[in-house]
Amino acid sequence: METMKYNDFLGSVEVSLKDKCLHGKILFINDLVTYEASDFDSIKMEFRKAVDDYLGTCEMLNIEPFKSFSGSFNVRVGPGLHQELATYSVKRDKNINTIVKAAISEYLSNQAQPQIPLTSPKENKKQPVMV
Repeated sequence: METMKYNDFLGSVEVSLKDKCLHGKILFINDLVTYEASDFDSIKMEFRKAVDDYLGTCEMLNIEPFKSFSGSFNVRVGPGLHQELATYSVKRDKNINTIVKAAISEYLSNQAQPQIPLTSPKENKKQPVMV
């Protein structure tokens, strides 16, 4: 998925071959706000109009426009990796949360094209395709 940014809001851009249009939604908000257009310049304009309209609605209703994040989420890593992580944390006298938080921070700070497998090893026993 491609994204674009305007006034600190992030919006998605996707292609519908069936409908012959571009469409998207404002990401990380508590509501569903969508937009669509037939070309790239128009989708940017429609996204900006959607954000401006959404901000106006939030102001009128006196609600916070951005989704709040709790700071916690579940991650499924499988039993083997979980055990390896637990062992690693004990040997370093750190808790798992501290290690995972540091790993995520390190991963996100490395903005040069991260190598993300397109398929999981479970789905495809062949070598993962890297992007």
